[in-house]
Amino acid sequence: MGTDGRRPDVLGVPTDELQTGLQDLRPRTSPHHPTDTAAMVSSLVPPKIASPNAIGGAADATRMQRVVSFYSQLPRGPAPEPKAKGFLQWYSLRYMTGRHPSAMPLLHLIGGLMVLNYAQDYYFHLRHHKNNAH
Repeated sequence: MGTDGRRPDVLGVPTDELQTGLQDLRPRTSPHHPTDTAAMVSSLVPPKIASPNAIGGAADATRMQRVVSFYSQLPRGPAPEPKAKGFLQWYSLRYMTGRHPSAMPLLHLIGGLMVLNYAQDYYFHLRHHKNNAH
């Protein structure tokens, strides 16, 4: 026992002071952040459109009929392959968004920059050397 009548812990700190220190480290709950697991999961679960209770009522039956008619009008099967109507659409379908996208546009960009650089070098500097000017 300590001099004040409290039992000291291993480190010499009274046990009740350690408990109050641990309470300060626990996360505090807020009304804006629910900690109940059921409350968090219920926000992720979609509403039940075709529940057994909804089928019996007249108002719910008309709503259900609208949902069924909407889904029956949607096209079935795989989406048709997109057709290119110009060079940029063809290039995009071929190299970027088609069945097998690749890194070829990056290589095309590097090659195009190299050709552009050589053309500028020739125009501004190399054309003066073709007849041994200096």
